[in-house]
Amino acid sequence: MAARGRRIPLSPIPGEFLSPHENAAKGAKGAAGGNLAGGGKSTAEEARADLADGARDLAKKIGGHEGGLTDPFKILDEFNTIADHAAGLKERVREDIASVAVAVGNAADEELKKKFAEFDAMTRWERTQRLLLGEGGALPKLAEGHDIELLALRGGDANSIWWQRRGGKKTSGDLPGEFGLPADGDGTDLAEAISRALDGQSEGAGVILISDGQHNTDSAPGDVAALLGRNRVPIFAIGTGTDKPTADVSVISVTAPGTVFSEDTVSGQLTINDEMKPGVAYRASIHYGDEMLWEKDFNTTNGSKRVFDYEFPIKKLVEAAEAARDPEKGALRNVPLAFSVKVEPKGGEEELAQIEHVTANNERPMFVQAVTQKRKVLILDGRPRWEMRYLNNQFDRDEQWEATALLDAIFDGKRGWPRGKEGALFPDSKELLFTYDLLVIGDLPGDLLTDEEQEWIKEFAERRGGGIVFVDGQRGHLRDLAKAGAPKAGDAESTPRGMAALFPVEWLPGATGPERGEESMPEKLTLTSDGLDLAALRFASNVQENIDTWEKLRPPHWVARSRPLPGTIVLGRAETKGGDSYPLFAWRRFGAGRVLYCGCDELWRWRYDVADRYHAKFWAQLANWIAEQPFSVAGRVSIGSDKMVYRPASRRPARAPARRQRQVGHLGKPYRHPLSRRQRCRRDRTRSRHEPGRRLPRPHRRAAAWQIRDRHQRRRHLRRRSLPRARRIRCRAPV
Repeated sequence: MAARGRRIPLSPIPGEFLSPHENAAKGAKGAAGGNLAGGGKSTAEEARADLADGARDLAKKIGGHEGGLTDPFKILDEFNTIADHAAGLKERVREDIASVAVAVGNAADEELKKKFAEFDAMTRWERTQRLLLGEGGALPKLAEGHDIELLALRGGDANSIWWQRRGGKKTSGDLPGEFGLPADGDGTDLAEAISRALDGQSEGAGVILISDGQHNTDSAPGDVAALLGRNRVPIFAIGTGTDKPTADVSVISVTAPGTVFSEDTVSGQLTINDEMKPGVAYRASIHYGDEMLWEKDFNTTNGSKRVFDYEFPIKKLVEAAEAARDPEKGALRNVPLAFSVKVEPKGGEEELAQIEHVTANNERPMFVQAVTQKRKVLILDGRPRWEMRYLNNQFDRDEQWEATALLDAIFDGKRGWPRGKEGALFPDSKELLFTYDLLVIGDLPGDLLTDEEQEWIKEFAERRGGGIVFVDGQRGHLRDLAKAGAPKAGDAESTPRGMAALFPVEWLPGATGPERGEESMPEKLTLTSDGLDLAALRFASNVQENIDTWEKLRPPHWVARSRPLPGTIVLGRAETKGGDSYPLFAWRRFGAGRVLYCGCDELWRWRYDVADRYHAKFWAQLANWIAEQPFSVAGRVSIGSDKMVYRPASRRPARAPARRQRQVGHLGKPYRHPLSRRQRCRRDRTRSRHEPGRRLPRPHRRAAAWQIRDRHQRRRHLRRRSLPRARRIRCRAPV
């Protein structure tokens, strides 16, 4: 449970919620030394003196002014002193609360005993509900001086329960008396949920987090905490529940590839939270229906997280799914497979119910798409550079891809590529080119492709929806293609011709390459915010670890001097020794497809000492992202989606290819338009006013004079029509 607020006037959290009960204070004065009941120095005053004031003094000392602390060891000593005070204060508060609880429990007040029994019978969810919304709850007091929103953290979502803005002038309604949501989430992702709760609104905001502190997903709350700290967003954490976890073994997360070739194996990692007493025999397993595909026996150790690697084939599962499908519904290109990941005692469900109080987290679904047809890639270059050769070898080894490579401008002693339908030949027709899913185009001289073939490549992205990757080279042939296709003075069209229209960048004047001097050599590779958000550029799930990995990669010896065009998204940059920064990866949409530009051809240097660890992973992820995802069903109607699993209540579009074909009814006759004749006439008259010189359809030729009459005459003419009024109104509906 979290509440975020924006301060109106500065007002503290109401103090009565931090004070002990009156009877408890009287009974605990002797046992607790009066720290909570008002005798001597209070715990709050001690916290303010030892912690808050000490932290402020330390911040002033290292603030960078003259005479401040600069020695990191002295700063660490000061910080450790404050940490020791915090640890001692924690024990003091724990002892004080325990003594108060004992004193109240031994009191003869029957009303208090009744209240305690009622409190003990409540769940953590109900206790939090009473704390915030019950009689004398904290939320109404906080709302008096703050703009506030109450949210429930469920999984990775933050569900809004109630909010108010502008001092109560705008609200979502009356303050509810209860949350109105069941406590039935399958886990808590503190990192993702708090990020969604803030939703980019960090200025002047604060977070009050009420939680048991159990973060049971594989994300990193430390990254979110560091981000909030940099944006000066405080988090006030209130613990609920017990500091001793209950005996439980649960499935935290399952990493699995979203798409797998049908003849390959599914492999990944299973993360389990082990908080069971040591020595209990458990089994982790993956099931497809009633069939067990993988299992791993282990003994619990009460050692928190445990990670197991799994791998199993899916070829037989895909064949069975294809055999069971009705062939009239079209061929399946992607076969969706739903698996169940379980962890349970070897004794089965009966033993599970005896030793675990919570069993809902012992099972988690896993979804994988099995690709039944290989995707096709065409690699084109004017010479066999190292980058393109490594790329060709990688696609050849990948079971999901079928690669065709033309890496040299010379074929059989002649300049140019042969055209044909099969083998290592350039496609001799646009239809054959459109059978590919991805084009990788290197430093390609313009004379290797005709103007018509360049238009095919342009339409490949624009209409076919394919992906294109340009890998620039030091000879500058891509820059020459852009110049050759640029519009010239006197041209009727102002848009670039052929492949020149595809480039997401424009080249700066001057030389490109090492000849520009040592200052032009890249020194470091960095990702932009868009690049950090893109899964295809991740080498690690942790954000900071991914940033560090990119900064440690070996930089190329050159980078093309370019700048992004309007509408282009820069994913990564290369920073030179001279302080300049140029786009290393930039992409944009072009029609129905995507076009990516890579500003150098020396990413193969990442292979030094680590082989395929980064280079192969980068190109595999990037190719799957930039190329059009295969449609799930292929037939007269092809359809697919960009994901296999969506969050509840999320809206995602389905994909279908746009084809211009004659519409035919179920009896083989031409499809009749659903509009009436009058509606079609009216629609065509509207079109004729916007298209000068357009010939009207036959039924409208007698009404062509309407175009020169004013709107009042047209209205009178419509009113004189012989149709009933009700039908005229229906015909005037927008078409």
